[in-house]
Amino acid sequence: MKHLDSYSRNMIVHDNRLEGNPPLGYAANIYHVDDTTSTAHIFDWVATHASRIGGISRLYIMCHGYAGGNDFEMVSADVGGLGLQLGRDSLTLGNVRVVAPLRNRVQRIIIYACAAADNSMARYSPAADGHRLMGELAYYSGAYVVAADRIQWYSRVTVSGSFSYIGGRGDTNMIDFGAWEGTVYEFPPDAGAPRQLRI
Repeated sequence: MKHLDSYSRNMIVHDNRLEGNPPLGYAANIYHVDDTTSTAHIFDWVATHASRIGGISRLYIMCHGYAGGNDFEMVSADVGGLGLQLGRDSLTLGNVRVVAPLRNRVQRIIIYACAAADNSMARYSPAADGHRLMGELAYYSGAYVVAADRIQWYSRVTVSGSFSYIGGRGDTNMIDFGAWEGTVYEFPPDAGAPRQLRI
């Protein structure tokens, strides 16, 4: 899902609790956040940057998704849909409107997080509806949103050579997401039904 042709107009938001350094070749601008950064401030800052460069083609969000357990059935499972560990407040159905500053500034948002689009537990709790969360993220941001419904496995690698990039980090301990796990969906900004992507 990497697009070198729009590198200069792409941006990564990386929550540092997802260990490793963001991969090379995705974006010219990387915004590192953690549990002290207001989630609303994250999207205000992305919108400010987007305005400065004439819009963002692809915004990559790299963070943990709340996934891996089914408290309703008291088991561990490959489920999620409860939100993203993004900034101090996380991104959930309760605050997804904080992405509204992105409207008309970002074309596509790609979510690299576990089970962000999972809705298998929605029948137990409306809060566990990842389809709804990703759909509302698309609606409020005005962007197409790409996310998967299963836990995403990644590794950390050392890249040979002397790469460097904006963000102040070097080429070691680089995140390698590899292939997507599960079904990947694209959620449109018009509140329409998501479509499955063949990736």
